[in-house]
Amino acid sequence: MYTWFWVRSSIPRRLWSKCMDYKVTENGAAVWYKLVGDNELPLKGRCAKDKPLFYEGMLVVPDNATAKKVPSVEGMMIYRKDNNKLYVQGDKKLNALAEEKKIISILDKDIAELESKFDRFNHTLGNKMRLIHSRDISASTILKGEPESFLKQLKRWFSFNKLTCCWRATLDGWDSRIFHERCDQRGKTITLVKVGKYIFGGYSTYYWG
Repeated sequence: MYTWFWVRSSIPRRLWSKCMDYKVTENGAAVWYKLVGDNELPLKGRCAKDKPLFYEGMLVVPDNATAKKVPSVEGMMIYRKDNNKLYVQGDKKLNALAEEKKIISILDKDIAELESKFDRFNHTLGNKMRLIHSRDISASTILKGEPESFLKQLKRWFSFNKLTCCWRATLDGWDSRIFHERCDQRGKTITLVKVGKYIFGGYSTYYWG
């Protein structure tokens, strides 16, 4: 019976360091701090720029030469600072996943499209709100969808050049006091009522109130 074993002669050398740096303003001046390894206390200074740095599951390397020194661990995420690209380690090579400029370009395009849709929505909504609050008879919700000849016929019957809405129950409220506040002493009036698909109403030559 044979038993084989081997003894490591030295501790394996780490090929990257766990380091993250950030900048703060102190007394009006920019100061860099870094978190190294598992140390929770920040140290002044920046992480080494010429070495791979480990950022919580992702390696950040300065260039392609440094990226080639990283062990081929399949699935490892690597970000190259020189070309702003994100890679994932495949079976035999690094595969580019995304490029910062392209992502920003796509995001800018999506944002511009959303802004355009929002502007169109605001424009449409503004027109509808102006129509709702308009006091011109052409904005009547009762006459909406009716032929233009319907309104023209009303004007011919009652010899009105312009019809102005003094009260709309769905907008002003159904209280009769509101009706009289808005329509008393306004002159001749036409009342339009819609129930289901039927439109009817009345005409008064006398003032209200």
